[in-house]
Amino acid sequence: MNALHTSLSTREGAAVLKLSGAIDRTTCDELAEVLHRVRTRHAPHIILDLTEVTFVDSSGLDVLTKTAETLRTFGGSLGLVRLRSQVQHLLGVLEKRQDFRVFDTVDEALASVPQKSSTAPAPPPATSTRQPAWRLMSRPETT
Repeated sequence: MNALHTSLSTREGAAVLKLSGAIDRTTCDELAEVLHRVRTRHAPHIILDLTEVTFVDSSGLDVLTKTAETLRTFGGSLGLVRLRSQVQHLLGVLEKRQDFRVFDTVDEALASVPQKSSTAPAPPPATSTRQPAWRLMSRPETT
């Protein structure tokens, strides 16, 4: 059984999570739980330092993709630091490279994190110009 080790710190408005070990089908549930806790307790911006990650399979990549999507929904981001060539190749094969922000160093990733005032998600766009039902059902004026 593969082991996944995590170490968390917070810096400059982001949670920096250092991972070591393999991210695969045996560890992806644990990683998903850790990422959920980090997102809800610490920061909407998460930087994963993957320097000591030895392997990532498609189930691990799925966890990372879903986390990135969730963070974007809440105005956050997921940055990946020091991807091994195997992971970069997997991202390219699965056409997932555009889903992630990839950096060479943690400092570069931290520099990309927006300031606090701009991290709030934008309000949702108006979806309809229709009148509310209660206005459509009002009584006609009598004279």
